[in-house]
Amino acid sequence: MKTYNFKRALCSAVSLLLSAAIAASLSSCGKRTIAMSCGDTEITEGMYSYWLSAYKTNFVYTYGGGSDNSTLWTATAADGQSYADYAEDKILTTVRNFAIAVEQFRVLGLKIDSSISEQVNADISEKLEYAGSRPALNSDLSRYGINIDGLKDIYIAEEKWQAVYNYYFGTSGIERLSDEELTAYYKSNYSLLGLVVLYTENKAERDENGTYVYDKDGNITVSEMTAEEKAAKQATAADVYERLKNGESWSELASEYSDADMSYYTNGCFVSSAEADSYGADLVSAAAEMTVGEIRRIDTDAVTYLAVKLALPEFGSLDESDNEQLGDLRDDASRERYTEKFDALADTVTVNTDIIKAHPIEDAPLNLYY
Repeated sequence: MKTYNFKRALCSAVSLLLSAAIAASLSSCGKRTIAMSCGDTEITEGMYSYWLSAYKTNFVYTYGGGSDNSTLWTATAADGQSYADYAEDKILTTVRNFAIAVEQFRVLGLKIDSSISEQVNADISEKLEYAGSRPALNSDLSRYGINIDGLKDIYIAEEKWQAVYNYYFGTSGIERLSDEELTAYYKSNYSLLGLVVLYTENKAERDENGTYVYDKDGNITVSEMTAEEKAAKQATAADVYERLKNGESWSELASEYSDADMSYYTNGCFVSSAEADSYGADLVSAAAEMTVGEIRRIDTDAVTYLAVKLALPEFGSLDESDNEQLGDLRDDASRERYTEKFDALADTVTVNTDIIKAHPIEDAPLNLYY
């Protein structure tokens, strides 16, 4: 079941986990050409293709307002790369790190609980029922280079990733972060912003009753604004920016003008360095650069943020809504440590660059369901 708040409104709920498994268990995974290997763990071309599609979907909803077109992929990201190159680099790094994790699962001798296997089987059965038959489901999965057995291997591999993560950083993890480490991470990586959010290129479709229109996958249907609508949105952005500079309340302006519902963020919106896929790199960078009290307009390809930086409260004095926003803080801090750990093992991974180059992100189909 999908749940959404503002931090997820610009991106799909597609989970960003690598599919990988030991070669001996992958005989039914579709294509056998190996895209990447780490020890006894192999990632097939089909698997790479599948996750390329999943991650592409994340990017399309984060940076392209749900529209998959050449304009998005040729646009320049904050670091000067095209969005296509930026996305492909992130995918390659993610796949590499998760390949290491799956190999670590094998080396550490970890096990998957039987209840997890039962959950995976139930998920596959649900998708079979929805598709109507094994041939129908296999046909749909072939778009991503896998079949039903391959999808099952992927889901098991995700659980292996989680098992390794828990081994290091879970409740009883051998490297679980202390309260002092979490407080230090909070102070170094989080900013508090008052935000008015304006969508400047695409709009959500509504029916004659003003209700959102959803597609067959349960996502709100979006369409490109007309030239007049885009001009009106830019005028609104300019007006709100000036009113913020003149001292008007960001929360009142957000209530009146924001396209994203900000009513939940009564004390402001916490933005961390780990949330570029939720907010976009431009807002995350701006949040870190701004000083308390500063007001800034941040224009991205599809969204304009009108932001005021607020004082970051002490970690021990947060109220309930603040703590709910920071529910991912431990995971974010742990993932940073986790990534550092596996970056140090990057040389243990062999990448078939010809396979990677054969799958440009522009050509990958979107993956909203699997």
